[in-house]
Amino acid sequence: MSRSTYDVKETYTGTGSLATYTFDFKITDKSQLLVIEVNDSGVETQRVDGDDVTYLSSVTFDEENGGGTVVLAANLTSGYKLIFLLAEDSPKQTYEFRNKTSFTLKKFENALDEIAGAVQRLAYRAKQTFRIHDLDDEETIDLQLPPNFSDNPNTVPIINSTADGLIFGPTANEIQNAQGYAEAASDSADAAATSETNAATSEANAATSEANAAAALASAFYRDIVYIDNTDSPLTITQAHNGKLIQMDSSGGAITINLPSISGLALPFNIAFKLATAGNTVTINRNGTDTIEGATSVSLALAGQGYQLVADDGASPDQWGRLDLGIVPDLSVVTAKLASEAVTAAKMATGAVTAAKMATGAVAKRTVTSKTAAYTVTTADQINLGDATSAAFTYTLPTAVGNSGLELVFKKTDSSSNAITVDGDGSETIDGEITIDLEFQNDFIKIISDGTNWQIIEKFLQFDEVFSAKIGTSTTITSQGHKDAIASVSYNGTVKVITLVSGLFSNPPAVIVSDNSAHSSNFIRGIEVVSVSTSVIHVQCTNHRSDSGSFSNSQDRSFDIFIQRQR
Repeated sequence: MSRSTYDVKETYTGTGSLATYTFDFKITDKSQLLVIEVNDSGVETQRVDGDDVTYLSSVTFDEENGGGTVVLAANLTSGYKLIFLLAEDSPKQTYEFRNKTSFTLKKFENALDEIAGAVQRLAYRAKQTFRIHDLDDEETIDLQLPPNFSDNPNTVPIINSTADGLIFGPTANEIQNAQGYAEAASDSADAAATSETNAATSEANAATSEANAAAALASAFYRDIVYIDNTDSPLTITQAHNGKLIQMDSSGGAITINLPSISGLALPFNIAFKLATAGNTVTINRNGTDTIEGATSVSLALAGQGYQLVADDGASPDQWGRLDLGIVPDLSVVTAKLASEAVTAAKMATGAVTAAKMATGAVAKRTVTSKTAAYTVTTADQINLGDATSAAFTYTLPTAVGNSGLELVFKKTDSSSNAITVDGDGSETIDGEITIDLEFQNDFIKIISDGTNWQIIEKFLQFDEVFSAKIGTSTTITSQGHKDAIASVSYNGTVKVITLVSGLFSNPPAVIVSDNSAHSSNFIRGIEVVSVSTSVIHVQCTNHRSDSGSFSNSQDRSFDIFIQRQR
């Protein structure tokens, strides 16, 4: 095989889920493999060769082509490192090629591979040692340690004065002590210098204290009050306004205040503004690139509102620190403030909430969800638009329990004949019904939870749950209207028994029947509803022969029937 330069090391990082790893270099025996594990703190925790059977589960290798696989006894811990090294430091001759013995080119190659591997391992180790730099002359320096190495513990080898060899230098303790002596000498020099300057500093401090007292007096808060109105606008602030309160009256018009450049002021500098009488806006503008806590201007609009501004040249750009003065009510209306019953009729004085106070998005928009197939509704799906063009489908409601007051809207948007069914959770009802069908385009219901079931509070249902059918002679159903309400028809010898679709009606429906059969001249025919329940309707068909005066019941009659849901 061809051996790459320095391919005697493989390193892996554990994931906690892998125990099998590979290496590329060539070995001819397990003992030539060195395996090292290092934990996530950099501490070596395992060092074994390929013959180990405790940390390693198995080691396989390709003696001919190189490379192999190591299987650990357990997965490598996440964050741990696994290192494979060629363990042989000393080149050795494993193969012998004697005169008049047979050998193959492969045997030559294996022998050369083994020697190359050992040489690469030595080169790898050499790179980890101190070496003479390529720019230096290796012929002029001897890097051997001086003799009597064992007699010089804790000693640092150093280059000798002629720069051609090594000698034993100071011990570690001597180096540490010398550092302490140097620090002590430096401290003594510093102390002397400090003593010399302390006297001068004390003298300067006295003068500074005197100046600071004067500056503090000059910048004291509210040392004076200046009254202005719109006739003084625009007002430019100067050094002379330091420490003053500017009290303003904007009832006659807007007021503009222009601040000075902080770089041109003698600090400390502070000034306060208060809007005593409101009516128009007061605008306070920065100067140049200065900011007012990041803004280019601030404004006052409510009586009692005010700001105290403090100049600061420590930031970049220079900025005015702002402190709010006065108690100003927060009149904004935002969703976060509309907690349950936080806004009630009793708390709503005339004009308490006006359009001007309602910022865009102050009250969150309702969520609209569009579906074309079966869907389980969540409490966040407020407006539900259903399109049953492809097929009929069902909305399953969330439970009404624990959601008292929750309102949901359902609307059928398509013109197909496929119905959209709104189904309560489990046995929960909608106006007493298990389900409500939206059968025609633009049919809709708006429902609200009462904490137990759902109640309809708005609806638009075309035909409002009226079912129609044509009953033929005998027990046939000729046709049904927009939705099947009749499951079957039978005759018990007296009446026609019309069995309704199970679960469709929670109350007995209203029923109208109309005879549509042919009449002969000698018959007087009658048809009437005998009884109605939620599951069955009994209809009696009679014949009266005028020529004989006899009466009889008949099933050979056809009629129209109209069934209306009763709520």
